[in-house]
Amino acid sequence: MYERLFHCTGHLPQKNPEVLKHIQQQLKPELTQAELMKLINECRQASPLQSKETYINLIKSLK
Repeated sequence: MYERLFHCTGHLPQKNPEVLKHIQQQLKPELTQAELMKLINECRQASPLQSKETYINLIKSLK
């Protein structure tokens, strides 16, 4: 779950630094799954998912 949050927050510094700071302040090793999901949802609202096609093209472009 922390990995998913990490990947989501990777785009926040440019798009929404306030949300990134909020998430960073909430982080601690003993978060429950529900607490982590809440943070992931907050991150997703600030940085919505792209289309499947976009992700397929990004994966195919990896070298």
